[in-house]
Amino acid sequence: MRQLIIGSFTLSLSTLAWGSLSAALAADTQVIDSMLTAKVFAAAIMSLFLPLNALTY
Repeated sequence: MRQLIIGSFTLSLSTLAWGSLSAALAADTQVIDSMLTAKVFAAAIMSLFLPLNALTY
């Protein structure tokens, strides 16, 4: 139970780190940058809800 919450939190953190790194690498292209920013934002929202979903089981 606790491992599932920690695992989802770790996964969301690595997703955020990869997204911000990709956004930094693609900062010269405005369209790609905005798409990656939206993906990072979506990953941040999902990372807030993943532990809540794990708690309800």
